[in-house]
Amino acid sequence: MQPRETGTAGYREVIFVSTANLRTTVSVSQTTKARLDKWRATGQCYDGFLCQLVDLWEQTHNGTGRYETEPLGQKFSSSSHI
Repeated sequence: MQPRETGTAGYREVIFVSTANLRTTVSVSQTTKARLDKWRATGQCYDGFLCQLVDLWEQTHNGTGRYETEPLGQKFSSSSHI
């Protein structure tokens, strides 16, 4: 853990911050939050839900940045379309 010094009015306070699990803040509109709330599981944290969304996006786009129209795991060879 890394020490971080803070303080006001001449007082010194040292807070230990874990560098293993740093967090950041993401701002979304109220309508976007409502859409997220509609689909996330009861009690599920936003971090977990957003990770699931990103995983799904990566799977459906196959790392290409383009949407794959064939279902995952069901790609056919050209000879099987006959």
